[in-house]
Amino acid sequence: MLLQVGLTWAYEITDKLSIGVEPTFNYGTLELMPNPTANPSAAGYPSTNKASTTGFGAQFGLFFDSKKGFKAGVSYKTTQNLSDLEFENTYLDNSTGTNIFDMDYPAILSFGLGYSKSDFDIALDYRMVDYKNTNGFSETGWTPTASVKGFGWDNVSILSAGIQYKGIEKLPLRFGYTYSSNPIDYDVAFFNIPATAIIANAFQFGLSYNASKNISLDAVYHHGVSDGKTFGQILNPMMASPSNPYGAIPASNVAYDMTTDLVMFGISYKFNKKQAKL
Repeated sequence: MLLQVGLTWAYEITDKLSIGVEPTFNYGTLELMPNPTANPSAAGYPSTNKASTTGFGAQFGLFFDSKKGFKAGVSYKTTQNLSDLEFENTYLDNSTGTNIFDMDYPAILSFGLGYSKSDFDIALDYRMVDYKNTNGFSETGWTPTASVKGFGWDNVSILSAGIQYKGIEKLPLRFGYTYSSNPIDYDVAFFNIPATAIIANAFQFGLSYNASKNISLDAVYHHGVSDGKTFGQILNPMMASPSNPYGAIPASNVAYDMTTDLVMFGISYKFNKKQAKL
């Protein structure tokens, strides 16, 4: 679970070009059952509590509006630097221990295009999520003590398309679809059993209510599904060798899939622009 709060400042450079800056503040929790980031004992890997983390980052963006229906934007969200997760572990023989794991939230580069005509707005968005250079995801494999170094994710490409209908007074409606590539390779699927947040196809429905000239109330519902099952072989650090670096067990198989549902609510306030007097 990740809760992220941002405070956005935007400035209109010209009537067609704007910039935005947003510091972000994060609170997250992670629960692993079992916990492969801990050193195993003779009783295997432990179960653990739900560890929490806090951190910060930022986002920067440019937005261009041609005033003739075409719009374009680019934004960069920095890596969200999070504090170490500290797990309190309990093994099957009731012995206990602790371990820490460093996992951040990845940087995201986004490009967007839009076109408006009459009561319709159409948008296309591409995002690249940089897992390969993020703590907790960039490394993979076993440590010398048989704990997992990291989840070993590839970068993710996300393509989104949406349409907004403004034909109902004060109540614009939005529909969207998102496709996301799978960052988990066959070779490292076993390492990612505790972290199965892989959504390939997502569908969104949203609306806004313009309560006044300055205030807008927003709501969105999301439903996502994985594209089949992420799968790979079961891995055992005791079987690791130069020819079998992850310790894959022949003829074994591990697989998983998932769905997500999300409801979000928001409120926006637009400040009046002062006009210069001559």
